[in-house]
Amino acid sequence: MKTTTLFFSLFGLLPITGNAQTYVDANSSNTQAIDGTPNPWSTTATTSDALWRFRAGFGFDVAGNNGIYEKDGASGGYGDAAMLVTTITGLTPNTEYAVYVNFLSASNANWQLQAGLTSDSLNLFTPSSNGVENLGLSSVSGSNRNQLRGFITNTHANAAGEIQIYIDDTNATTTSNRSWFDGVSYGTPVTVPEPEAGLITSDGVWTWFNDERAIWHQDKLYVGHVKRNGKVAVTRHDPATGTNSEAELSSVTERDDHNNPALHALPNGNLIASYSRHSTDKHYFYRISDINSPLKLSDWGTEQTHGTDYKHSYANTYAMSEESNTLYTFTRGTGWNPNWTSSSDNGTNWTPLKVLIQNGDGSTRPYVRYSGNNTNAIDFIYTDGHPRDENNSIYHARIHGGQIRHTDGTVIKALSDSPIIHDIPSGQHGTIVYQYSADAQTDPNQWIPGGRAWTWDIQQQKNNDPVITFTVQKDNVTGSGWQHDRIYYYYARWTGTEWQKRFIAHAGRPLYEREDDYAGGICIDPERPNVVYISSNAASPFDLSSTTNVPLNADSRYELWKGTTTDGGLSFSWESVTQNSSEDNIRPFVPKNHQRSESLLWLKGIYSTYTNYNTRILSKIGDKQTSYLDWKTQNNISGSPDDDDNHSGLSNLLEYYIHTSKHQEPHQLLTTSNRDVILPSHPESHSLISILETSTNLIDWTEVAASIYGSPYTLISSQSSNFQLDKNSKTLTLIDQNDSTKRFYHLNIQLLE
Repeated sequence: MKTTTLFFSLFGLLPITGNAQTYVDANSSNTQAIDGTPNPWSTTATTSDALWRFRAGFGFDVAGNNGIYEKDGASGGYGDAAMLVTTITGLTPNTEYAVYVNFLSASNANWQLQAGLTSDSLNLFTPSSNGVENLGLSSVSGSNRNQLRGFITNTHANAAGEIQIYIDDTNATTTSNRSWFDGVSYGTPVTVPEPEAGLITSDGVWTWFNDERAIWHQDKLYVGHVKRNGKVAVTRHDPATGTNSEAELSSVTERDDHNNPALHALPNGNLIASYSRHSTDKHYFYRISDINSPLKLSDWGTEQTHGTDYKHSYANTYAMSEESNTLYTFTRGTGWNPNWTSSSDNGTNWTPLKVLIQNGDGSTRPYVRYSGNNTNAIDFIYTDGHPRDENNSIYHARIHGGQIRHTDGTVIKALSDSPIIHDIPSGQHGTIVYQYSADAQTDPNQWIPGGRAWTWDIQQQKNNDPVITFTVQKDNVTGSGWQHDRIYYYYARWTGTEWQKRFIAHAGRPLYEREDDYAGGICIDPERPNVVYISSNAASPFDLSSTTNVPLNADSRYELWKGTTTDGGLSFSWESVTQNSSEDNIRPFVPKNHQRSESLLWLKGIYSTYTNYNTRILSKIGDKQTSYLDWKTQNNISGSPDDDDNHSGLSNLLEYYIHTSKHQEPHQLLTTSNRDVILPSHPESHSLISILETSTNLIDWTEVAASIYGSPYTLISSQSSNFQLDKNSKTLTLIDQNDSTKRFYHLNIQLLE
């Protein structure tokens, strides 16, 4: 075994300096294919089989540039190379060491390698990965290849003084992400900082026009994102172990946040990821995983494309089970307008792309947000165009039963006859949610004079009616220049007869000058559509008394807030999610079907433009919740919610409430102290609504506080002059202590499954 000692500093993830490393050059003596096959495991010829190609005259300076092992190189050298195991010997038995993998990459390329301590726990190493240090260009004449060292972990030598390191390529199909393996190294253990709380990936960004950008699937969270190197990637988070595993999906690169993938679980349990570069290619891309729980690139099928004669942007994929699981993908293509295509065979074949909404002469580009209920409907909201160019209103429509429909269900036209011709005189467009107007008026719940709208999120209420969030932006509100522009957050829901919309918070100023309609972001929790998350840098985001006096907080820092409504969006109570941050927190997102007390994702870091960013993806993931149907199955309950299957004296519904709230006194949910009422813990279930009601005559009841879809009890806004609710002690207090009226209280518990 050839060894050489060198010194370097490892930056970023591991803040240490002056750590002596012993280099181990990989060769046929210390490295073999796992299970001994193939043997030999390398050749000097270009090969597309499991052999690695040895190329002399390259490699690390410390090893004398005496050769590297390549896979996925030029001249037909593609294929899946055999996994290797390199054995480091001569170590002190049972002693801890830091171990590293050494590889090379051309400048401005993304050559990569997988390495780990076991064959089934390999991590991907790329030039931009955390824990990878660039030691500089090799000294080979004319070389543009950087020497890279990636920290694997600290580990102990075995009783024989050995450590084994497993190495693999990534089965890439282009020269841009080939593998050049040179060797391994070891040194004294390093201090590894605790990972940031909730970290999903240290290298990720997204726009809000591709969904679902993250999904829960078989108890794993899959998060799509774009990396700083311009690659489209999916990170799988396992909440049981806290581990994250990344697969780079795209064969092409483009550093642009518009390119994050849309993820969808197919009926067979495999995933489809659809993505597009930003008006670069005349198609969008997609891959379908070969297995239910993809971990790395080799778990995904071949990259495929589908397109038109126009350049594409964005991808949104949904299915309808009542249409034999027909799959729909929405993209921007023909005419720079929203397009759609469908597949009846789980993504194997696709119909020709058709325009969904047509507006203008091919440059107007309505901006659309989609959301499917996975059974029989896909809702979408859209604008007239880009708010930089158009006096935008917000429109809603629904695809249901093969028809494009208004919110009230009336047909606009058959989907097969699309597009909706938005700008014809007859007004062939969706139902208006927010109408742009320059007319002066003082109620921002109606409109802000001259304010242009932009779509942000759309979900379904528990009755399947749509609920949406959007922004309105106005220039030069507090002065002159983009930093004096202001953005306003809105929440709107269909009541069954009309769109009820409310201005709910200040977003602050735009993210940057060129895109002065970019807000920090707002999203809806799909499991609890009465809950929203916002990113704002306004000093007082919930002071709605003025739309013109909107100061910013210190350093214009963007922080996250959670808002809960108990009155259908007429008012919200707010709590902070982040505070006193050193970096911005933007673009919150909650995946569908999370079945947890909380499942929030967001970007944190530096976001300068949509092509210049250094952000990571963080999360707040709560405990998994039990639905009523699952609880019935677990407890062999067959009766209705009002029945008492186990003859406990409590209805099935009440027992489920007690189970989800972990209440200790099942026969006494409400207690009193003097004239105060002590509420029980709120149910941790998105299937329940629990309303505290009061009466003075046992006939007429008034709602006082409510827990909606598992949210903590919140005072009904109309009762704020009569009662106070301490959320920590869950104590309801009558404000007028001189009020001697006898009052009765009860809980009205409702099941929404």
